[in-house]
Amino acid sequence: MATLSDQHGKIVWKQEEFVGGATTELQIHTLEEWVKDPAALKDGFIMASKLAIVSLLKDFESKESR
Repeated sequence: MATLSDQHGKIVWKQEEFVGGATTELQIHTLEEWVKDPAALKDGFIMASKLAIVSLLKDFESKESR
């Protein structure tokens, strides 16, 4: 979830995103597989974060251009 507020704390933009492995380039693993490989888990979180940020920025830019 991302929130942008002005200097007075008023929310001027708010959006949330969901990243699912079945709909992205994220690899699909069971929870047990992720837990057994901390480096893969870290990489998965990094990739999911990047995908969510890109999607959030697209939404922000589309609202800004209106």
